[in-house]
Amino acid sequence: RQKEICMKSLLFLLLFFVLAMPTFLWAGGASHRAAVEELLAVSQADQMLEPMYQQLDSMLEQQFAKLAESKKDERILKKYRKRLVGLLRKEMKWEMMEADIVDLYVKVYTENEVKEITRFYRSPIGQKLIAKMPQVMNEAMAISQKNFQHLMPKIQRISREMAEALDQKKQRK
Repeated sequence: RQKEICMKSLLFLLLFFVLAMPTFLWAGGASHRAAVEELLAVSQADQMLEPMYQQLDSMLEQQFAKLAESKKDERILKKYRKRLVGLLRKEMKWEMMEADIVDLYVKVYTENEVKEITRFYRSPIGQKLIAKMPQVMNEAMAISQKNFQHLMPKIQRISREMAEALDQKKQRK
């Protein structure tokens, strides 16, 4: 049961990480694209991934520690944790996503909006936001994880009820 909870927590963390990533990166024509590229440079979007990978690795380490029943289990889980984080680092590099992120910002924001956002990021408070964002996101992920742990028994109960309802339906046929 504890392993099931840990695995579901792991899946939630990975899902949160992948879905939340665009929010860490804040986002026509050639001048519109250039304005977006400038915004992404000023906001240091390319530097937002590494702190997220480090936080994910730390959270996975904590979750996997709950799964380990022996030193051998710990070694196996460490190996797979490193593979998982390594895969994300390799397959989700900034360079691989940058063009899609630029496209997204061009679609969502007008060129003038992009320029205004860029002005904000160049301001002292904008720079403070950029500097503090990794800390905010780390703590937000920890809050989400804590709340998810609280919900797990309810989610499991609903899942069991659903499975039982499906089994009953099959038995009636």
